[in-house]
Amino acid sequence: MPTIPQRMLGATGLRGSALGYGGAPIGFAASGKPADFIALLHQALDAGITFFDTAPDYRQSEGLLGEALQGHRQRVVLATKCGRVQHRRDGGWVAEEDWSAAGVQQQIETSMRHLRTDYLDLVQLHSPPRWVLEDGTALYGLQQAQTAGKVRHIGVSADGDDAWYALEMGVFATLQVSYSILQQEAGAKLIPTAAARGMGIIVKQPVANGIADLKERPGHPDWTWKWDVAQRIDWTALGAAKSRQGLALRWVLSNPLVGTAIVGTANPQHLAANIVWATEPLLDVTHFKQIEDAYYAARQQIAEEQSL
Repeated sequence: MPTIPQRMLGATGLRGSALGYGGAPIGFAASGKPADFIALLHQALDAGITFFDTAPDYRQSEGLLGEALQGHRQRVVLATKCGRVQHRRDGGWVAEEDWSAAGVQQQIETSMRHLRTDYLDLVQLHSPPRWVLEDGTALYGLQQAQTAGKVRHIGVSADGDDAWYALEMGVFATLQVSYSILQQEAGAKLIPTAAARGMGIIVKQPVANGIADLKERPGHPDWTWKWDVAQRIDWTALGAAKSRQGLALRWVLSNPLVGTAIVGTANPQHLAANIVWATEPLLDVTHFKQIEDAYYAARQQIAEEQSL
């Protein structure tokens, strides 16, 4: 089986797999044995996945990754986040936010302990509210950890106006942003601008949560409009006769500005499919543009229908 291609992450000097592994699903899994999740992560490693993204907000995710990646630290890029945390208390999980400098530094210490490492390649502000970016206290905590050698690079996970604001701050080495075949706007200006400034681009939700394959319209508001778009796209004409998710992943990876696209799963079969798709040939420029045009035509059709 071909191995996953490796790419540079902007100007960071970090080199990781084009297909990254997102640690949320194993962190939030309601069932499954830790040993099975460890085996899944080893499956990812064996295929050449070297970029792993997690967060203290993903419950048991950091701990599982730390156990699975023992002995492989020099092979992988470890990216986690800060600001949003979940703690196990009284048999359950409690979510909280702490954007203070001290809180961020404490989260980094805890993440290093869970991940069993004495440094982190990348720590990102986790979907920070605008006031957090404007206030700068959380950023200061990150920078202090970087100065101390605990963090190599600092980044931000954000979308829309908040992502633009973070970009203009000029302090982040990476941008993690939502970008998919069913949510293409970031590819028009945001991603090219960030990449031109040397930021590494990390794509989240690159297969749009599998929305294109859902038979019924989902209730979640962020999923509903994407499902509506998917219904107005001729997937066969775009070359998705075998798999819509496969085409979606190949489309994102065909954007040369993307450093890594993180797909999370707790299912070994789904991981195997992601690996196959990520090793297939990239789409040519004409095919890429055809998909882009189809998306914007669908968005326009929906807007016209809503205006009637």
